[in-house]
Amino acid sequence: VTFGSIRGHTGPPGPGPSSTMIRSIARQLTRHIVASNDESDESDDDSDTDKDVVESSSDDLSSDSEVVGAHDEELGAPVTAVHGTPSTRAAPSVSLESIQANPCHARRRRFSGDCIGLSRMIKEGRQAEEEATRGGPAPQRLDDGTPVTARYWGISRKQLSKLFKACRNHPQWCDTDNASDFTEKFVKPITNGTGRGLSLNLNKENPLEVNIMISHAWSENIQEFFLDALSHLRRHEVAFICFLANYQGTPEEIDRQLGKSINASPFTQVISSPHCERLLVIPNEILKENGQGLYSRLWCDLEIKFAADAGIPIQVVHHRSSEQHLLGETTCSSRFARCGNPALPMNQDETLIRHGIETMPPETARSQSVSVCIVSVFTAYGPLLFSRYLMTSLAGWTLGLAAGLAVGLLASLCVSKLIRPRHRDGYEVLDKVIRGAASGNYSHRRTRAKDFFSFARYGVSLAIVDVIVRCWSEGFFCALTGIAEGMSSGICLWVLLHINEFGSWTGVFVIKPKARIAIGIVFALGLFAGGFINWKIVRAHGTASQAFGRGMTAGWMLCLCGLSACYRMPWHALNAAVTLGVVVIDQILGTGLFHEVMLLLLGFGAMQLRPEWGLKNRVTICFLNVAFILGLFCLSKGDEDATYPRLQAKACTGEREEV
Repeated sequence: VTFGSIRGHTGPPGPGPSSTMIRSIARQLTRHIVASNDESDESDDDSDTDKDVVESSSDDLSSDSEVVGAHDEELGAPVTAVHGTPSTRAAPSVSLESIQANPCHARRRRFSGDCIGLSRMIKEGRQAEEEATRGGPAPQRLDDGTPVTARYWGISRKQLSKLFKACRNHPQWCDTDNASDFTEKFVKPITNGTGRGLSLNLNKENPLEVNIMISHAWSENIQEFFLDALSHLRRHEVAFICFLANYQGTPEEIDRQLGKSINASPFTQVISSPHCERLLVIPNEILKENGQGLYSRLWCDLEIKFAADAGIPIQVVHHRSSEQHLLGETTCSSRFARCGNPALPMNQDETLIRHGIETMPPETARSQSVSVCIVSVFTAYGPLLFSRYLMTSLAGWTLGLAAGLAVGLLASLCVSKLIRPRHRDGYEVLDKVIRGAASGNYSHRRTRAKDFFSFARYGVSLAIVDVIVRCWSEGFFCALTGIAEGMSSGICLWVLLHINEFGSWTGVFVIKPKARIAIGIVFALGLFAGGFINWKIVRAHGTASQAFGRGMTAGWMLCLCGLSACYRMPWHALNAAVTLGVVVIDQILGTGLFHEVMLLLLGFGAMQLRPEWGLKNRVTICFLNVAFILGLFCLSKGDEDATYPRLQAKACTGEREEV
């Protein structure tokens, strides 16, 4: 058994290739794969391709011609074997030096915002270069010396497919090799002396920004790894695969890439990046047969911990998601995981990783939902308390909203960072995360308390626009009424543009970009249809903007319910339906607490939907939700002039009387 970590093969390598073979592999394989970068991208729908890959593996894994043929339909012309005549297609002619001189002429920039993305990559590389002098992870360099951080050490799905086919046609290929053997035979000969991993070496003219992290162990069968990865990647995804992304040089060179802090390692940079969309976990049969499981490898434990903290989806290859594949029969817990050869004493990497897990346990989905609920309670009660006891005006209501949000974020931070870690066993929590990921509880993105800053950015932006328009048309005091409507519209717009960020309420993670766009269009139509129906047909009480805004919210909740139902998430759909029903009842009764009740329902709904809760916990959460809503009604009954509709009417009426 090879107990590999990022350092690769710890045992004696197999027969090394000759110098002539090394030069042949490095020259022809690199030329062949880099040539694929200049091809045009194909459509995102690759379900047929995934089926071909899986079928080719199940029919005859030992036949090179069958696997190559299965991919030829996807990639067009047949791939020339690396030991045959090299491809005649030219490599990309645009160098990074010319791109820097005139960056807007960059062709097919893979990362967002062509010129902006390029300048961001260069800026991050220079910052990493400075931090490396103080013990931070060292960036890799392009031919012109430009430093590149781990966020851009990605390889596309098409490149991974071509790499697999080209290597399988080479005489050095062996179907029983593991990742360490593959690295010795193919990766090191190509990258030797470059200071770059294979991924960046292939994309040095056009570095690709990573949007998916693949977690695996080096002891796996390399053929099964390629087939699993290709079956679960989509065309638009750019993967970080450690033995391809990191430069496989000397131990000292690898140590410089890792840096002295685990929290700043290349893995951490990639997973914490806002562009990283999910973590794909690929267990293997070798570790299962040995009774150890994937998470007997401490580096894999670290990756899933950071993914849980970041709230990104954790998706395990479905046919290897058993507890034996993940935790094994002899390991049974991440507590007994090792880094490197378990026969040797604990190394520095293992010491740092264990310290991180023990002092700061991972954020579970349940703890993240509790933080969201805390923020929603403070944000819901802030405006009413502020306008009743401190400043009975629309300005007071607005200040209370901001103060409630700030206090809620502070309270959730105190709970998650100061109180909770003292009472939790980091390894026990990590085992719960691993088992939850295997059962699909972490397959969608989880909203965290810090995500409210993103909500607020959209809400404040549209609120400012709404206030300016109303100030010009209706006057200053009446313009303040646009704050709540603008913020509500901003949150709705945020959901339209980031449908996956609302996974705590929908239970859905949409991978394909075209599907996200289609869902966003449906949501937009639902919003405007709901607003128009409530304004013109139902003719709800209040101003036209209030009626339209409440109708938009109802249409939004109906779309959330439909999305969850389409993806077969019945509990999430039921929660959205209940929330919609309460919102409609509140509008009929005219309590004036529409925004506050909505916040409470969303906060407690995110916590209620976590599958980890037992029946007793769910009943308690429902009771607390009802109690907090009744508390709002009690506060408003004492002074109805402190509710938002009364304050809005008072502000507009007072200004008209003054005029």
